[in-house]
Amino acid sequence: VKNSERLKGWHYSDAITETAVGLWVRTTFNQSITDYEHLGPYLIGVSRYTSYGQEFEDNKHRFRKAEFVREGQGFVMLIEGRIDGFIGDKGIGEYYLSRHQNWQSKVYFLDTPIFPNTPLHMVCEKTNSDCLKHITQFNLALKRHKGELTAAGN
Repeated sequence: VKNSERLKGWHYSDAITETAVGLWVRTTFNQSITDYEHLGPYLIGVSRYTSYGQEFEDNKHRFRKAEFVREGQGFVMLIEGRIDGFIGDKGIGEYYLSRHQNWQSKVYFLDTPIFPNTPLHMVCEKTNSDCLKHITQFNLALKRHKGELTAAGN
């Protein structure tokens, strides 16, 4: 996900697709979260290696955070009651829960407008001298795949 810090070192392709991002919470959670300030009373899990976008960066001071690093660690922390929720991708979370079916009745995905659908991109480091060439070629292929261009480039 693009943010001002990542844009310093990476070139981004056009968006490939979008993914739903929201809060994974315990089934006992019954609050509506429509603004970052609503997260204030809660301890929210965030992945150390994930960018949640510039709006998140601008608002992360409004709530308490607990970092996790391993896939699935957010679910473990949530179910054990060490956090109140965690920011996560809906599809990846559903996949993870399909592998841990005993957790399915304990958590749910809370869709919230503070985390809009997130575009996914191919990236390459700006230090790579061929980076822009690769991004341009990728974008052309992506446009062809989406039917926005013919094979001749029109």
